[in-house]
Amino acid sequence: MASSPAGLSVGTPPGAWPLVGHAADLARAPLDVLTCLPEHGDLVELRVMGRRLYFPCHPELVWQVLTDDRTFDRTGPMWTTTRRLLGNGLALRSRQDHRSSRRAVQPSFHHALLRHQAALMEEEITATTAEWHDHQHVDLYAALVGTAVRTVTRALFASRAPREALADLQRHAVAVIDTGLWRLAAPRPLRDLGLSRLRRLTHTISELRRSHGATAGDGIVARLEQAMPAASDRDIAEEVVSLYLGATDTSALAVCWALHLLTRHPADARRLHRELEETLHGRGARYSDLPRLPRTGRVVAEALRLYPPAWFVFRCTTRPVELAGKHLPTGSTVVVCPAAVHRNPALYEDPSAFDPDRWLPDRAAPRRGAYVPFGAGARKCVAEHFGTTQAVLTLATLVHLWDPRPTARTDGRPAHFAAMLKPRRFVLEVRARRTPD
Repeated sequence: MASSPAGLSVGTPPGAWPLVGHAADLARAPLDVLTCLPEHGDLVELRVMGRRLYFPCHPELVWQVLTDDRTFDRTGPMWTTTRRLLGNGLALRSRQDHRSSRRAVQPSFHHALLRHQAALMEEEITATTAEWHDHQHVDLYAALVGTAVRTVTRALFASRAPREALADLQRHAVAVIDTGLWRLAAPRPLRDLGLSRLRRLTHTISELRRSHGATAGDGIVARLEQAMPAASDRDIAEEVVSLYLGATDTSALAVCWALHLLTRHPADARRLHRELEETLHGRGARYSDLPRLPRTGRVVAEALRLYPPAWFVFRCTTRPVELAGKHLPTGSTVVVCPAAVHRNPALYEDPSAFDPDRWLPDRAAPRRGAYVPFGAGARKCVAEHFGTTQAVLTLATLVHLWDPRPTARTDGRPAHFAAMLKPRRFVLEVRARRTPD
């Protein structure tokens, strides 16, 4: 391990195999490998299939990479492939296109609109759980992704399309969201199989826009049309795809991992249940309840720390740069892994422990770059507050009205080759709670 002039160290973990490098370890136990990266330096080099990947593990380095998009941009072959599979919406644009896209999308997630959007969340959470029965085994991940997709779809189109017309859109959106990391590394013929998913989704979005006239301020799509008057059907469709990617899986996974942690920490589950009993009194959570649900918010924040949904954030250097004293030439791949800093013992006391109280107001806030589940800088997730609001409302409603318990089919280990950090199988038994009359 070498030290930089600024005192930051550069290292490489042992155990790289010929040809594949560290890929075998990453495939076998990805979260374990990524969590241990800080043991090997502040900037850690992994070798994967003949490529050198640089992982910043010090919060200042993480902050530098995430906020300097002039130097660390979304360019290079990997991003070209990703845009080919998922379109060129806000979440995937390179720096030169990002600013204008951000200005068009940002107003749709203004806090003044969140109350109305939260009402949609409440309705869809209620609709999902209304279909459950006592002791039913439920694939919670699939159910919550469905809930999030329906919520986003209604926020996108508002009153412009009837519910039945949105069914195909929702189905195609789930298929696109489920794209795996393996597809990015697969030979081109296999990669291109995913193009049909994107084509079906973009076609359905365009058909809905043509079939249902816009009304001023009516949904996110109408606002995009007003903000992007010269945009083509494809431009609007790709922005919609990007919003699906950013505002669905994140909230669903935050709730899944929170439930996973609560089932393993019954004392924390009891404390959360007491807060919900005192606030909700046998009904689902509402937007107006959020100020009285601080523990629920802390549970979600802690789940996002331990299991950040976007576990890889790729950047490519656009010019030569020094990082932790190491010279990186143009075209180097830098990978921010939030778990590597979120579980770093130099940044968090007992970092592997589930401790929602570490987010109490009187506790010291993490230093910049040490908590980045939604990124940082100009590229910080535009739907951050939308996603966390949905996660808190969903978790509160589920835990208050139901008692989810693991089953033999529950496997909380991270899924292999998934684009997001999700459990392999998350089938839980839901037991209805008996609330007093």
